[in-house]
Amino acid sequence: MMIYAGAAYVIRVFGYTLVPPGHMGLILLLETFHGVTYACQKVGSVEYVARVVPKGYEASGQGILLLVNYFGVVVGLFVAGWMQEAFGPRIMYAFMGFIVFLGMIVLVIAEKCEELNVSKEKEEKNNEQTRLLKKSNS
Repeated sequence: MMIYAGAAYVIRVFGYTLVPPGHMGLILLLETFHGVTYACQKVGSVEYVARVVPKGYEASGQGILLLVNYFGVVVGLFVAGWMQEAFGPRIMYAFMGFIVFLGMIVLVIAEKCEELNVSKEKEEKNNEQTRLLKKSNS
C-alpha cells in the first residue's frame, strides 16, 4: 500500500508541474490521486509499523510513526515554502515528487532484502531440521 500511496503522490505532484497556465481546472482531476495517497499511506504505514516492531510494542511503534510523520510535515512545509519562494511551484513540486520517488525505491529495496533474509532463514531452518531428522533416524 505504501508503494501505491507513493505512486499516487508522484503522479499527482508531477502532474501539477505539467498543468498549463490558465487551466487550473486540471488540478481538480489530479486531486483525485490525493484520496489514494492519503488512504494508502495511513493504512499501509500502520500495518508496516505493526509488522516491524516487536510483539507487545505495537502502540509504541504507532507513537514513533506519529512522531516521524509530524516531523516530516514540519520539515516538508519549511522546505517546500522556501523552495516555492526561491524556485517557484513547478520546481518545488517536481523536487517533492522526486524525493518521494527515491523513498519508494528505498522501500522496494528494503522489502526485497527482507524477503531474501526471510527465505534464507527458512532454508537454514529446514536444513537444520533435515540434519536433525537424519541424525535421529541413524
